[in-house]
Amino acid sequence: IKTPERLQKYLFSYPVNFYLGYRLYQRADLPKLRDQLLNEQGELKNIQALFTEQPKSRLLVSAHFSLGPFLDAEVAKVPPRQQVVVTTSEYYQQFLGMFLAKRTEYAVLFPTAIQEHYHTDLPMPARSYGIAGAPAVIAGHLMCNKSTESVRFIAQVDQALLELYQDPEFMQAHQD
Repeated sequence: IKTPERLQKYLFSYPVNFYLGYRLYQRADLPKLRDQLLNEQGELKNIQALFTEQPKSRLLVSAHFSLGPFLDAEVAKVPPRQQVVVTTSEYYQQFLGMFLAKRTEYAVLFPTAIQEHYHTDLPMPARSYGIAGAPAVIAGHLMCNKSTESVRFIAQVDQALLELYQDPEFMQAHQD
């Protein structure tokens, strides 16, 4: 995933794949979010407002994993006492395990990570909300060190991707 920091050090191809963006997951045994916290699209307007309104609620947070500049800044506004920080190297396995064990009320997760680990939805009732201002779709790219050889390689990859973009099967796979 392209980030401003990575763009300074690396070369990136055109998008290779597309993922649904991060979503806020809430345990389904809790009341749905109030309409005042949501925008017209049903997205959470402001993470900080949610945790101000629910001072006993907690959010899972990774000590080592970035959610991207926008969401990192939003999560940083949640008071530390309302954050349950995960420090493990088995990030998603531990992260999802803690959420499933009801150690927190909320987690910001990639829908793809859930499918990767469970091949379906979470094995417990949960609901999810888009987060206003966060990308709804995130593109994955091939990343290479900056070198003359890498410039040529990325150009070849980009040419192949432009051809793939025209293939209905490629597009359907991402839509599925």
